Amino acid sequence: MITYYTFEGPIISLDDRSGLLMHAGINVNDNVRYTFLVNRELEGTRIEDNGSRHTYDNDRLRVYFFANLISCSRIEALIEDAPHSNTPVVTYYRGFESNKRFDLLSGSSKHYVNIWGVSINDWPYGPTLHGLECVNGKNSKRSVVSSKLSLTSISDRYSNPFDSEVLSSKEIIHPLHH
Repeated sequence: MITYYTFEGPIISLDDRSGLLMHAGINVNDNVRYTFLVNRELEGTRIEDNGSRHTYDNDRLRVYFFANLISCSRIEALIEDAPHSNTPVVTYYRGFESNKRFDLLSGSSKHYVNIWGVSINDWPYGPTLHGLECVNGKNSKRSVVSSKLSLTSISDRYSNPFDSEVLSSKEIIHPLHH
């Protein structure tokens, strides 16, 4: 079953070593919004630059599942402007939960978003969730956006507030097969 989780909240700190955040006009106290597609019936994966695929194995503490970031902040638009490097790119499509923690990670080693916090069983009454968005710019200098997030929506349909088009699950999951 596919579920869309949307998180929103203020940026609490910035580390802009690449200069991309300043270029995007991102500041402390700006709000960020991230939407993840989560499919608990699929395994969480990591895809190496050479195309090899690693599946995360459940253990006694964690249950892994597929998670794909489908909407994020203004940094995403800057990725195409960032210079290409010879550094291998790893792509992440994984979430996990345990009895004490919920964690989503999606994107690549060039640009990713990680959201974590208390077990999903404690939402929406649990503490605020933590968000980290990282992007690598020139000379592998990394910029990091740290935020305090709240879960604002859980839905079985995705509608981008900036685009009236509703995406089908086939369109979203398909990038895994490239």
